[in-house]
Amino acid sequence: MDIPKNFNNNYGKWFITDVIRAITSYGLIETGEEVCVALSGGRDSTTLLYILWYLKTYSHLDFNLCALHVLIDDYDTKGLSVLCAELGVKYLESRLRVGKCTPAKNVCSICSHLKRGQWPGP
Repeated sequence: MDIPKNFNNNYGKWFITDVIRAITSYGLIETGEEVCVALSGGRDSTTLLYILWYLKTYSHLDFNLCALHVLIDDYDTKGLSVLCAELGVKYLESRLRVGKCTPAKNVCSICSHLKRGQWPGP
């Protein structure tokens, strides 16, 4: 796997500068803070992990980085753990226990509502 080592082209320079500016302006990451990415393996969470890894490695920002994957079914997560190992990011995995009557697909919609403070149930 190719891990991006630098963003010296024009695109990378403005992109990283904007990200650092947003983190600093809004106080998103404090010095010494533990930042954990909810890593699903999709494009969004993987990109966020790469961006934070890059900032931790190459910027003045000082924070700890880890990744967490929540298993909702039986599937192979070796790719996620390998990615994190290559980046030197601590990888955590937890299993969400759901009843047999709750399809795994529905669990995702429940979580998405819960994180916005909206319970989708009756």
